[in-house]
Amino acid sequence: MGIDVNIFLEHKFFEKNITYTLDKLKEISSLDIIVSNLDNDYEPYYGSGWIISIDEYNSVEEMFEKEKYINIVRKWNTEKENKIWFSKHNFYLIGNEFMFRGRWHYFSKFLIGNMEKDDFDDYKHWFNNFSDRIIEYGKIFNSNSYIMFCGDLNQDISEELWTGEKIENVLKKDMWTIVKDIPYEIIMEKITNYDIPRFLCHKKWENNKFDLKKWRDLFE
Repeated sequence: MGIDVNIFLEHKFFEKNITYTLDKLKEISSLDIIVSNLDNDYEPYYGSGWIISIDEYNSVEEMFEKEKYINIVRKWNTEKENKIWFSKHNFYLIGNEFMFRGRWHYFSKFLIGNMEKDDFDDYKHWFNNFSDRIIEYGKIFNSNSYIMFCGDLNQDISEELWTGEKIENVLKKDMWTIVKDIPYEIIMEKITNYDIPRFLCHKKWENNKFDLKKWRDLFE
């Protein structure tokens, strides 16, 4: 199994039930909601709607009740495909345009500045742009914080978040070394296998009024 970085964004978007919430997403985004089983339906959806992949379930409501999350797919079967595992309080974001440069080992070196200066500066420039793009994407869901950590080394935490745990509760666990400012100052002599400990990158921001045109310009 690869040692990759997971991205979770907290949101305040869920209201009443999953059907009401998706209707709100359709209204805010002016994009259609398409319910499908992408495991069995191979028709390419090149349109600009939100595809809700319900797998073996009979409905969106049933999937959300059983799994505590739903799969939302954008730009399916294209180079810009991305996926959201949307739960009541957060969503897990993956996709071609949200792929990390390097994997967990390399990212953890960046977090503590354990790189040559030129490499660090180059990666920091990439990461700042990457972070800004994640923030802009999350604004449609009224997100105002994200966390990044190694999901493969913390599978139990990933599963808690997939099923609706709040990011604020995950941050309260005493297992983490929480990184807000990069590079994080760490005493290397006290750390062994520095890519293994529970580093977690956390960022919060203030939400401005959502601008659909800007969002569509960036992600359509």
